[in-house]
Amino acid sequence: MNKTIAKLQERIEELVSENEAWKKEAKRWRDMYIEYDEMLEKDLEKAKTRIANVTSKIKSLEKEINDEKY
Repeated sequence: MNKTIAKLQERIEELVSENEAWKKEAKRWRDMYIEYDEMLEKDLEKAKTRIANVTSKIKSLEKEINDEKY
């Protein structure tokens, strides 16, 4: 009986340890995702700024072309 209880206790400790390892792994993946998401957000903001600048330059060139026509 004591051997059975000892084996069960050992197995419980193994499962608790495994559970902790999976929690750490899940946290690591979550942290990586958050970091990656922040990087993408910064890239998106830079892209929006570039698009706005290009659009502004295009409008400026269109106005310049139209002013030269008349």
